[in-house]
Amino acid sequence: MIICLDALRREIGGEGNQAVTAPAVARQNALLDKHLSTGDKVFLDSTNVEVRVRADLVERARRHRRPIVAVRFMADPDTCHARNRRRPATQQQPHAGAAVHPRPHGEPRVRCLSRRRTDRRPRCQDHR
Repeated sequence: MIICLDALRREIGGEGNQAVTAPAVARQNALLDKHLSTGDKVFLDSTNVEVRVRADLVERARRHRRPIVAVRFMADPDTCHARNRRRPATQQQPHAGAAVHPRPHGEPRVRCLSRRRTDRRPRCQDHR
């Protein structure tokens, strides 16, 4: 099962509507709990830049005794800023290209695979 936060936002509020993030995250978490509780393999496509958000996701997996692997995509700040400028104003991120530390203090310890971003990115699937 692939759970994609962008696809959930699109389903709830249309393309690029960041205003529906809270209900999309609620739906994401409900889907996570549902599929983790049944032992399904779950891939979460969701940018989680805040430690507390990642910690909650890690705790959800641990509660269901499911393994966790994080994939971190790295891009240099200039690339992030350039991509952010190309986005419509409603989709621009205020901290695009912010420095990423390997594991901030208090970060849950999980297996992490780092990958360099490419200019091509697959589109998220809709959740039906």
